[in-house]
Amino acid sequence: MRLSDYDYHLPDALIAHQPAAQRDASSLMLVRGPEEREVVPFHDLGRELGEGDLLVFNDTRVVPCRLERHRSTGGRVEIFVLGPVDGRWDAGPGPVAVHVLAKPSRKLRDGERLGDVQLVSRRDDGSWDAQIDVASTLAEAMEDSGTVPLPPYIVRRRRELGLSALSDADTSRYQTVYARQPGAVAAPTAGLHFSTELLASLGRQGVQTATVTLHVGIGTFKPLDENTAQGDKLHKEWYEVGDGLAAQLSAARRVIAVGTTSARALEDQASRFGPRRTQAGAWSTQLFIKPGYDFGTVDALVTNFHLPRSSLLVLVSAFAGAQTIRAAYEDAVARKLRFYSYGDSMLLLRSR
Repeated sequence: MRLSDYDYHLPDALIAHQPAAQRDASSLMLVRGPEEREVVPFHDLGRELGEGDLLVFNDTRVVPCRLERHRSTGGRVEIFVLGPVDGRWDAGPGPVAVHVLAKPSRKLRDGERLGDVQLVSRRDDGSWDAQIDVASTLAEAMEDSGTVPLPPYIVRRRRELGLSALSDADTSRYQTVYARQPGAVAAPTAGLHFSTELLASLGRQGVQTATVTLHVGIGTFKPLDENTAQGDKLHKEWYEVGDGLAAQLSAARRVIAVGTTSARALEDQASRFGPRRTQAGAWSTQLFIKPGYDFGTVDALVTNFHLPRSSLLVLVSAFAGAQTIRAAYEDAVARKLRFYSYGDSMLLLRSR
């Protein structure tokens, strides 16, 4: 696999820095093949779906895990809590072991205390093992003092430090309307387009819904390097599957994954148990879906437009075909659609 095949030119003006005025008022590109494309409002999604179709959502909830703390000298430090070491956001009360990024990082030292955060040791990659003192649980502590961790390509920054200068909409709009389980440090962005009104409308059409919970990690933003691209494993992410999902998948006319994270969880289960099969429980996956992968469960995919050289762009290319995705992205740029987390989306359709 050549990483150069997953590059494309994107004018800076097409990166979406703000969400659409309404969730379901964004644009949706319907992609049926290399030359079969149509752009419609997202709220017209229902015209492509029907009774017996099953939408599978990722109901992870973004934790407001970006903190501002101060050194003893008075200098401010931005801390990005990547997650608890044991994966449990419900850990506490007391000190909780976490993995964090901190900046500016150059002058920070092992053992340094920044209020309720203590940096324990710096890792080889520049991140830190740390501890946070919490009165209840880690998730609740983040809700009390943290802010939304907007992606680095959304440029609305406070000049003096680099913390996100949030708009009034970010707290609600960088979260899906069905988010339930705290644990993600980035939103499953394909789901940001769904409003409660659209979900109700789809339900009246007989479209079924189901959920998985995959906690999106910081690795989702990490560009692929040549070594990773040639391997068969990606960064590890945790996910959970409920008791009733297997029956819903078996009964579905088509399974439509909402987002690459939902697709990754479903296909990890398929790789373990067979097409459209799941087993309830908590799991981790390092599944790397790239061209040549045989999809066992997902029939269609709702997905945003992704970063160049990213594992997400590779996944959608594996699903719809590299030529189809390349043509769709070129068309999206020509039509001036909006890209990345707050941008527009695609519905990728294919026959089994």
